[in-house]
Amino acid sequence: MLTATELYPLTTALTVVLWVEVVIYLGTGLYEIFDDFYYKPPKWVFVNERLNTYIWFRDKKGHKMHASLALILGLIALNGVIEGAVFRFEIELIFLSLALLNLSIWCMAPPCPRASIRMLPVAPEFHLQYISFIFFVDLIRIEVAVLCVLFNLWGIFVFFRRTLRLAGDPQSYEELREHVVEADGTADLALWDKVAGYKAEERSSTT
Repeated sequence: MLTATELYPLTTALTVVLWVEVVIYLGTGLYEIFDDFYYKPPKWVFVNERLNTYIWFRDKKGHKMHASLALILGLIALNGVIEGAVFRFEIELIFLSLALLNLSIWCMAPPCPRASIRMLPVAPEFHLQYISFIFFVDLIRIEVAVLCVLFNLWGIFVFFRRTLRLAGDPQSYEELREHVVEADGTADLALWDKVAGYKAEERSSTT
């Protein structure tokens, strides 16, 4: 484990991880921070074909909070790349940020096992977190590593004990598709179908 003031020179593996985070999170954060004139309000912020400013505010707040966390994570990674080395606290912040993002993914995964299981590998933080645990966990304090594990376990616990029950029962993918269309139309339906592996023959058999 590194000391509080010890610099850790970048290895090839850490350099690759940091560059991936710079591209994904710094790029996403910058775009979402400044996308106010390009961001199209989703269908669900309209009630009776009129913009509901309260729902719009809640949606916008979540959007900007995601942007802020992504930007901070990306800037930490960029600083490490520029300096060619990182402090222990910087690595710990990366671990904690990835764990919090994964907690959110677990908690907010749709209550449809077919979609949820297939969505997890699509999230970059899902892979970055476990790569970090494999290669860099020895650089951080054990308390931080345990906290990251607990964040993930809490997200999983919420998914199985709250999210699934909130929907009554685990959803079929057909039910989830109906909810997607009701909430936001058909614009993103093809992407959902692709992630869930929902084939054209399945769609035809349900109609």
